[in-house]
Amino acid sequence: MPAQAAGGALLPGESINDALERLTNACMDVLGYPYTITYPVGDNGPFAFRVYSADPVVQARHRECLDRAALGAGIRKLSALELEENWRFQTAVWTCIAGKGYDVGTPVSLEEFIAAGGVVDVVSKVNNFGGLDQPNAGADMQACEAEVG
Repeated sequence: MPAQAAGGALLPGESINDALERLTNACMDVLGYPYTITYPVGDNGPFAFRVYSADPVVQARHRECLDRAALGAGIRKLSALELEENWRFQTAVWTCIAGKGYDVGTPVSLEEFIAAGGVVDVVSKVNNFGGLDQPNAGADMQACEAEVG
């Protein structure tokens, strides 16, 4: 969720992502919903991650807990104007990346981006960017961000 930290209940040395997970899990614990643990691999190796039932009621409660956790961690949702600015920056970066020969897909419309609160990828093939077959992707991305920024 695009958001900005606004100062909140972070523990000393805790990242915003860790605070979101901690606060969301605490909220769900109070509600008593069962979960399973998976161990996806991230930047710091495998980490425990809770997966809740796909039941629509459980998922609705999880979203409510995540929203409360965001407030507790000091995150505020971006305004429509801030989302537009974010969309314009991202699409400019991806236009630059496409100009370097990468296939990055078609950008979502500004209206779609704002309606989704900025939680959709601006372009459809973002997850394909930076694979082993694209060894210069990181440097190209930094160059485009510097050029656009």
